[in-house]
Amino acid sequence: MDMKGFICSLAFVWTLFAMPSETVAGEFHPFAKAEGVWGEGCSATNAYLRFRTVFTAKKGDKPVLRVTASTVYRATANGSYVGYGPARSAEGTFKVDEWPLPDVREGENELVIDVAGYANVSFQYVIQPGFLQAEVVCGDRVLAATPADFTATEIMRDRGGPVYSKQRGFPSERYTVDSASTPPPIGLTKGPLVRYLPRGVPYPEFNIKRFYSETNTGVSTVWQAPVNDSGFLGFKVRVTEPGVFEARFEEALTEGRVDAFRNGDPAKSWHGTRNVLSWDVKQPGDYVFETFEPYTFRYVEARMASGKAEISAPYLRQFRNPYPERASFVSSDPDVDGIFRAACDTLAQNGVDVYTDCPGRERLSWLCDSWFSAQAGAYLTGDFSVERAGLEIFARAPRFRGRVPEGGLPGSYPGLDVMPYYTIWYVIQCGAYFHRENPPDAKAFANLVQARVLKVLEFLSSFENADGLVENPTGDKFLDQSQARVLTQHVSFVGNMLWAKALQCAGEMYGRKDLLDKADKVRATIRRLSYDGRYFHDQMVNGVRVEQFSEACQYFAFFSDTATKDAYPELWHRLLADFGPGRAPENVFSVDMFVGRLLRLGLLSSCGQKEMALSEMKTSLLNQVRTSGTFWEFADGHDSRCHGFASYVALLLVRDVIGLSIDHARRSVTVADTDIPIDFGTVRLPVRDGTVELSFRHEAGRIERKLKMPVGWRQNDPKMESYGE
Repeated sequence: MDMKGFICSLAFVWTLFAMPSETVAGEFHPFAKAEGVWGEGCSATNAYLRFRTVFTAKKGDKPVLRVTASTVYRATANGSYVGYGPARSAEGTFKVDEWPLPDVREGENELVIDVAGYANVSFQYVIQPGFLQAEVVCGDRVLAATPADFTATEIMRDRGGPVYSKQRGFPSERYTVDSASTPPPIGLTKGPLVRYLPRGVPYPEFNIKRFYSETNTGVSTVWQAPVNDSGFLGFKVRVTEPGVFEARFEEALTEGRVDAFRNGDPAKSWHGTRNVLSWDVKQPGDYVFETFEPYTFRYVEARMASGKAEISAPYLRQFRNPYPERASFVSSDPDVDGIFRAACDTLAQNGVDVYTDCPGRERLSWLCDSWFSAQAGAYLTGDFSVERAGLEIFARAPRFRGRVPEGGLPGSYPGLDVMPYYTIWYVIQCGAYFHRENPPDAKAFANLVQARVLKVLEFLSSFENADGLVENPTGDKFLDQSQARVLTQHVSFVGNMLWAKALQCAGEMYGRKDLLDKADKVRATIRRLSYDGRYFHDQMVNGVRVEQFSEACQYFAFFSDTATKDAYPELWHRLLADFGPGRAPENVFSVDMFVGRLLRLGLLSSCGQKEMALSEMKTSLLNQVRTSGTFWEFADGHDSRCHGFASYVALLLVRDVIGLSIDHARRSVTVADTDIPIDFGTVRLPVRDGTVELSFRHEAGRIERKLKMPVGWRQNDPKMESYGE
């Protein structure tokens, strides 16, 4: 066993013993009767069980399923879909869902809950033993509860074999289906006693979407959806001759075919996915197959690898946050409308329980990525629970497995390696949430994360050199998805720019003048050592400034308030004249989508360069909008084509280009009295109390604006026409 395998095995054993032995007085206790259970003698990893109960309902009953599980569950009632969960939480705590049961009839009703107890090496899920805790309630009555009222059988899904992706870690979905054989019941044993939390985030939507076109290749059929989407892939198949039904899916076609390994084999590549599903059908008959795990795709190819069958067009059961669909933007510019719509779609797929980087290959709540997604989420959803859930996980985590020293954080949870500059992003994100939320919640949040934030500051401070800059901190020093990533060793000026911003955020949250003063000193030192009169340098080695530059470094300087356009006018004008999509001086590393391109767009739009920002948004994003309807990880589309961070452009469109700013904490709206480079339009944004709506139109050389707000909200510019809901 190599060191990584040893660490992961140790983490698993430690997790088993680290589960709390009893619940704590005063904590959330949601279950009336149910206890956690699991199958006797089941595998410690990759075990799949089907729990079944029959409960009796009275006429008019509206029962609810109360449930949590490890690792993941899917519930159906009388054959109708109920829900999927639970929402993610920190090690040792489990969020509890409450699903109204559909199609309940008077008399007997069947409830089926499938559970995957993965407990394997994964960046998506914590390594914890499998269990189910569920009960059906109607008012004060408990109609069924684990363990007494449930039976369990094993689901014939492959427990070994190749994984779907390195990040998600579970084996590719391969099933054996034998309708002539009934699996024997499995004895149930008591599961671990755990701590509970309310779900705390919106319940996802499970709308069914159909594929609208198909192409027959002779040996298979390829279907195409209108846009990239995420959820559970399903088929109706009439098998006439037993054999193996196989499906492949992808976000893009390769020479007209679905290449299930378009981004590489996950056995060899960090970015690879194994987009192959199979069902080995032993008996003829009519079947409905649906994936247990959610995936992201636009194209699906299906065939019988052996045997014969009639394959109906596939369907997608969406798995999305429903809130971004409440936002809309309709204007005289269809390109802008398309960009806004793509931002909403991208965010919806990446905001189910935490803000994720992508909903397919990884589904990870990366720090840094989630800062950009949360900025968009504030405007597109009017809800902050998903953002807070991701930050709370880091605060509540009792430990971090793998190579994460005290005070450091992995780049995503649960992660494996410390990422010092993503650790800094955690403090920046906590500061952003603190300023966005209403005052009572902000204070409670600051108290919740305080211990973690202070440990982060202590960890980074331990790497300060004689200049007061962080030098060569432990771990993976990734910062940006461009060639700038090779300039992060030793003293990274970009890393220290973020360090200054984090010190400022912590100082503001906790009223610490010493931290604010330290932030100012770090910025002053960076200006003295990094800037050469033309550019900020990325790196210093042994006290010597490295003569290499990145475009991203310049944008980080402005993002972190190390530079301003007034203090550095020559650099500012150079960025306007010499940089942009496809433009950069030969001696400067240019940016890609993550995150330099987004930082540039934010800089341009927030500093009044609306037309340039809008033009560059179109140059950068319209091909993505027209190709997949979602935003990409890389500009050339070679990897993920639904990456949540890029939904940030919706915020820039609304706040900077249109001039509509929303202060959720103070329930106020500001409309900038500046030019809008769009002839007319209407933007609608959800807020907690309803909807904020701004309409504008160019008329006779001026812009007419009308603002609609919920009752109780106020307008900061009372001279403009406005009316309440």
